[in-house]
Amino acid sequence: MKQLMLLLLSLSVLLSACNSTPKTEDKKTVNADGTTETPKVEVKVKQSDDARKKIEAAKERGRKKSSTAEGLDTDKYNQAKSCLTEASMADTKTCTDIENSVEYSRAWNNLTAEGYICQHKQCEAVEQPEPATETPTTESPSSEAATEQPVSTEIIKPGGLSTEAPQPDVAP
Repeated sequence: MKQLMLLLLSLSVLLSACNSTPKTEDKKTVNADGTTETPKVEVKVKQSDDARKKIEAAKERGRKKSSTAEGLDTDKYNQAKSCLTEASMADTKTCTDIENSVEYSRAWNNLTAEGYICQHKQCEAVEQPEPATETPTTESPSSEAATEQPVSTEIIKPGGLSTEAPQPDVAP
């Protein structure tokens, strides 16, 4: 009994402590026209010199990249693409110079993905047949004669349905 009373007492103390949390009031200022405002708080964080240098270096790297996000040279990529698609440029010095570059491989892959067939330093466009559009079909009336059969309904009595085997009506 003492343990039960001690438990109840400790729970009541705990609950009263939880309910008596200090309440903070918002500091509001009342203007001359009667409106209230809450003060604006600004937090300024001072950056260390190392952090500032890292941010500046990242910005500088972003400025230097005038190419695509993967680090490809767009001029080289466009040149490789024209070397692959134009037969007259295939054996020029500029095309042989960029033949083993990342940009050339990327141009080859992109042209292949676009439907070109690339073989032996040359890519040719494949004419893809346009998909045939289906014309909507209309159903014509059937020439079959409609036969009307009388609908028969059979009434089944609920007493007739059973899962048990039927009992013969034989007198003893």
